[in-house]
Amino acid sequence: MEPTLDEALQKAVEAHKAGKIQEADRLYTGILTAQPKHPDANHNMGVLSTSVGKLEESLPFFKTALEANSSKGQYWLSFINVLIKLNRMPDAKAAFDRAKNHGANSAAFDQLAQKFNELGFKINETNSMSVKLETLLDKIRDEYPLLFVKTNKNLNYSDIPVRGNSSTRRKKMSIDGYFHEESSLIQYILEIESLVGLIEELDLLKIPPVFAFYTDFSWVIFQSLNDLFSETLGNDFMFLPDFWAWRVDPKKNQAGWAPHRDKVGRSGLFSDGSPKSLTCWVPLTEATPLTGCMYVVPKQYDANYGVECENKYEVLQAACSLQKIRAVPGKPGDIVIWDQTIFHWGAQTSEFAKRPRLSIALEAQSNKIAPFNTPLLNPYGPVEYNLRLRLIGKQILQYKHMYSLSGEQERFAIALLDYE
Repeated sequence: MEPTLDEALQKAVEAHKAGKIQEADRLYTGILTAQPKHPDANHNMGVLSTSVGKLEESLPFFKTALEANSSKGQYWLSFINVLIKLNRMPDAKAAFDRAKNHGANSAAFDQLAQKFNELGFKINETNSMSVKLETLLDKIRDEYPLLFVKTNKNLNYSDIPVRGNSSTRRKKMSIDGYFHEESSLIQYILEIESLVGLIEELDLLKIPPVFAFYTDFSWVIFQSLNDLFSETLGNDFMFLPDFWAWRVDPKKNQAGWAPHRDKVGRSGLFSDGSPKSLTCWVPLTEATPLTGCMYVVPKQYDANYGVECENKYEVLQAACSLQKIRAVPGKPGDIVIWDQTIFHWGAQTSEFAKRPRLSIALEAQSNKIAPFNTPLLNPYGPVEYNLRLRLIGKQILQYKHMYSLSGEQERFAIALLDYE
């Protein structure tokens, strides 16, 4: 009778403690063959690798353990201590901050905090914006392989499904000005989780989360929805160089973007009232009223929708009863697409929310009109990496009225504009 995984783990731990390295390695490997993401087996395999001097080889095991269970303090301690031994102090400090965000708290973490302070790393403050850009790019490619076509066979630029229910979506767009499609990206759930991890790490590094658009996956997401864009804009639509990523943190009393219209008056509408452009918003974590989900005023209830008026402030507001306002919660794998003339906003987070709300968005327009912004991007192929970086710099600067940038962040964005 084959031993259960728990029994095999117990035998592996006993062999490990007894110094029987090869036996422990064999048993841990057997467990990981049966269950590759087993948290304890991955952690212990990392510890085993460390004990025989294989520090670099231990890191993937610790990362997998943390992906499976990020609340276990010992996993973080093992991971951080190896990073320190490798003299990767900025990475170690970033991992320490992530551990604290996940509730890690013990005497060992207090000792680490003291060590970082002695080395000049102030708690809740990183100097990582000074990390060379190439080093950062290498780090992202190495540590997030699921987010790149070259290292993830699940990603490609031509996998564009054709979904049913197009008549229902068209009707919703015509009447309400938006539609919510559940589970449209469910095939990418592992990639979404990886993208969440990257955005959390960027936040610790004080880098705006829109930098996540350096990855292939951030573009594949939207290209996999081309059939939905084309239902409204036609097959010859283009992506606009307008995109963003959010990390809305309830611990910092943050909110999404304030109530607004992406396009004012008739500027976003054809003469027949159909939209010239769309925004696609993708929740990467669960978006609820507590975490600051989207709210919209459905087109049919908004007396100021598509109205040209001398009083610009009035047009920017929605004219409707408060009862007409609609919450649009969403889960990872969902998407929401709206006509850019509808009135919408990201809500205020609640102190009772358990985690930040992470999301990304990208805009698209009909190719039958002049560009709203340049350069327009081909939605049927990859965006060249250097162009991505220049566009990321452009996003950071063009939306800085929404966020206060540090001097270092602004210099970082300006440097991206000139990236070759």
